[in-house]
Amino acid sequence: LNTIEMSAAKTFKYIWFVHNANFFQNLFIGIRTIAFWVVPCAFLFIILRAHIVRAVLGSGIFDWSDTRLTAAVFAVLVPALIGSSFTLLFLRGFYALKSTWLPLGINVFSFFISIASTFYFVQILENNASFAHTIYTLFRIGDVVGGEILGVSLGYALGIIINAICLMVLLFVLAKKNLNGSHKKISTKKELFIPLLLIFFASLIGAGASYGILFLFGPLF
Repeated sequence: LNTIEMSAAKTFKYIWFVHNANFFQNLFIGIRTIAFWVVPCAFLFIILRAHIVRAVLGSGIFDWSDTRLTAAVFAVLVPALIGSSFTLLFLRGFYALKSTWLPLGINVFSFFISIASTFYFVQILENNASFAHTIYTLFRIGDVVGGEILGVSLGYALGIIINAICLMVLLFVLAKKNLNGSHKKISTKKELFIPLLLIFFASLIGAGASYGILFLFGPLF
């Protein structure tokens, strides 16, 4: 009986270890896959923001100034797109580890961060001329009325990014704590950091090429 129990324990331990290793493999694959699609799109959205907005909304009651302001809001929200994409994966990671209260607490915390930062950015854009001038110049809306609306998108984007970062950090900490060190069998540098750097630099090159084509051929059309 003891021999059977020991064999069963060893078998269960092996299955649990394989499951743990697969958790990190699947997590890294998910992060790489999301980054492969979302990061290049985010760069292109920022470069082509005005053209996208004008193609969709540049008619009817939307005049030229409206499309410029909407394009600026769109550019600010692009980082939130990246954060939201990773958040969906991290939440599933918590559920796989049977942890639901922790991500809920992080989401509530990030929600209040978004609300507080939204009020803060709107107020500072209305009352701090230097900061407002810097932001308006960066997004090329210095002569457009109603630029304070950027404060809403800035606050929302900040909350989403903080939410994604907190979820990622705590998910890795929780996984390393609960999965018996199986992450050591997988090279985080090779499986995660290097591919993400390659995706980032490839996206940067693609965005630069898009801007160059836009700069050269834009006046012709």
